[in-house]
Amino acid sequence: MSSKVLVTGSRGYVGTATKELLEDYGYEVVEIDRKINKDTRLIFKHIKPNTLSYIIHLSAKKSIQDSIKYPLSYYMNNLFSTFIIGMTSRFFDIPVVFASSAAVYNPYNPYAKSKLLEEKILKSLCKKLVILRYFNIVGKSSKTKDDQSGNIFSIINKDPNIRINSISSTRDYVHVLDIAKANVLSIEYLKDNDFLLTDIFTGNQFTMIDLVNEYKANGVTISYTVLDLPDLTVLPEIDNRDLLGWFPSYTFSDGVKSEISF
Repeated sequence: MSSKVLVTGSRGYVGTATKELLEDYGYEVVEIDRKINKDTRLIFKHIKPNTLSYIIHLSAKKSIQDSIKYPLSYYMNNLFSTFIIGMTSRFFDIPVVFASSAAVYNPYNPYAKSKLLEEKILKSLCKKLVILRYFNIVGKSSKTKDDQSGNIFSIINKDPNIRINSISSTRDYVHVLDIAKANVLSIEYLKDNDFLLTDIFTGNQFTMIDLVNEYKANGVTISYTVLDLPDLTVLPEIDNRDLLGWFPSYTFSDGVKSEISF
């Protein structure tokens, strides 16, 4: 009998890729997502927690700009949802994998601050926990797309005329399918271990000019304006990727090509 894994945000960008890979590994996926009218905050209405083996908590409001406009909404949604997951984990002894963010290293906005608080909530409640601080996610597949988000690739797909905040800022881009792999390997890790905190990154940093040039190499011309704002580069600080047995399978070029192809 296969283990049941609850995935919150299962119909989202990362959730779709994670659900597919979990099923490839032989897990049974229990979905929670507002797109199917199942709210994480009402988890007990939708499932029987004592039937679950693991939880992967992906659901959250994630737009930095919206979090600045509506900070209270972000805190109420993200913190309460995570508290419910933490209490479920505590009462039913269910290990949790939590999708955090490298934004916690520069917590100047409510989104980043909420992620830090969510980490603390889960640390205090979960007996077995993996926290993954994702760096910048890129890439599409036939089933996994992120056209509705505010990330740079969605912006380019809507209008290839962008503003570059800083010519020197760099980002580490991780393919969404590699993010899914980190989530699934975290489930495997929790079978024999109690806690892990790690950044999920490739170790390769790229500027926005690199991004523009990569699109150009694939036949897409992007026009841009440089705003000369402060450099907000975020570098990895915690590297326990080897404990998961995780390494990136896709390159930056692979990610950009998939953004164009799908």
